[in-house]
Amino acid sequence: MRILLIAKVLLVGVVFGHTLSAQPTDSVDQDSLKNRAFALPVAFFTPETSWGFGAAGIYAFRIPGDTADSQIQAVAVYTLQKQLLLYTPFQIRWDQNRYYSFGEIGYYQYVYQFYGIGNPAPLDAQEFYEVNFPRVRLNWLRRVHSDLFIGLRYWFESYKITKIDSEGLLANADITGSQGGLNSSPGIVSIYDSRDNVFFPGRGWYVETSLQHDNSWTGSDFSYTTFSVDASTYFTTPWEHVIALNGFGVFQRGEPPFHLLAALGGSRKLRGYFEGRFRDKSLLLGQVAYRSPLFWRIGAVAFLGYGGVAPQIADFSLNNFLLAGGAGLRFTLDPEKKINVRFDAGFGQGTSGYYLTIGEAF
Repeated sequence: MRILLIAKVLLVGVVFGHTLSAQPTDSVDQDSLKNRAFALPVAFFTPETSWGFGAAGIYAFRIPGDTADSQIQAVAVYTLQKQLLLYTPFQIRWDQNRYYSFGEIGYYQYVYQFYGIGNPAPLDAQEFYEVNFPRVRLNWLRRVHSDLFIGLRYWFESYKITKIDSEGLLANADITGSQGGLNSSPGIVSIYDSRDNVFFPGRGWYVETSLQHDNSWTGSDFSYTTFSVDASTYFTTPWEHVIALNGFGVFQRGEPPFHLLAALGGSRKLRGYFEGRFRDKSLLLGQVAYRSPLFWRIGAVAFLGYGGVAPQIADFSLNNFLLAGGAGLRFTLDPEKKINVRFDAGFGQGTSGYYLTIGEAF
């Protein structure tokens, strides 16, 4: 499970999700000044969850006397893999968008696959484990420049492993976190966002960096430090085609639990590989996507990713890196906001993945 996501392919989790836009909101029409509450169904598909179904309620509002939009969601989803997701993501802006807070509070019952640490085992050597855990993720940022926010972050997770394979690595190898445990991670975060649109950017940059630490004095059962950087930039051709570039890196010191190691795979990072297929203390990834309109509300995308994991930066070699690529179709739900349904087919070395969700991978 990558750091920022746990099945964040939910329809409303992307459409109304916690993506920070540093752009001012003064241009929003007067109807958006009214507080609104509504509900809608949720449906999605990923290799990690199979089909998921549920419902979401959204409350969109503005703090009295302010011009910045805020929202709170409540989401309940059950998947065909017998996974339960109950969570409340939120984003609150105030003081004319000078301050910004986002995060989530949730509870999950999940079934994961584990392939070991590093660049392990064949695809058919996975083992399954089941977990229950509450999660709290809080971020508080202040605008220090027109496009730059800096602030504090706190993540909490109490991981209870309820079922493992008695003949697998988690039961028989010395793997940190194989008995579960509590993570309590304070840190700092910065977000630079100059994109022209948060759902389908055509120009600008998005760069998020964070530094977090777990230790006994923070209340954690583990001791480690994580630094991450996620940077994307976008270019639009004269034919309204978009070239998107993404670089992602995670660097850890100490002894993180196996489920919070830097991980590749899933619907956003190296599509085609199962989420968490490769995990270790260090991760490097580069991705490119070419997004083209076709006709009416239909578009097409081709993408390529190249990345890998290793115990430390000095341990990277060409043997650590994996290539994945694929293509997909887009259907525009909201032409004004450029919100798309995406269907992607990703292919790796001896594996593939299919994804139906909302919003671009980066």
